[in-house]
Amino acid sequence: MMLGEPLTLDYPELDKLEEKIVKIINIVERLYSENKELKQINEDLLQKNKEQLDTITALKEKCYNLQNIEDSTRIYREREDNIRIKIQQMLKKLENFQ
Repeated sequence: MMLGEPLTLDYPELDKLEEKIVKIINIVERLYSENKELKQINEDLLQKNKEQLDTITALKEKCYNLQNIEDSTRIYREREDNIRIKIQQMLKKLENFQ
């Protein structure tokens, strides 16, 4: 075939070309469908990941708050112990004074 000559295909060649085009269309449609499904799976996983990150953040915050409560409790116990010791020392001094 020379440049500029009209394209002439016999029927068997047209049939083969049509089969190839149909196969390509089927492959593209299948890939489109699979891609759509994968996008949905990806969106679901991203949402699940976000929920898990939100849960982790909330748990970290609770842990931090519990640590603060624990620290405050420890400090108050130490203060209470110090006050108790001072009171006992004062009572002992009073006993000795009498």
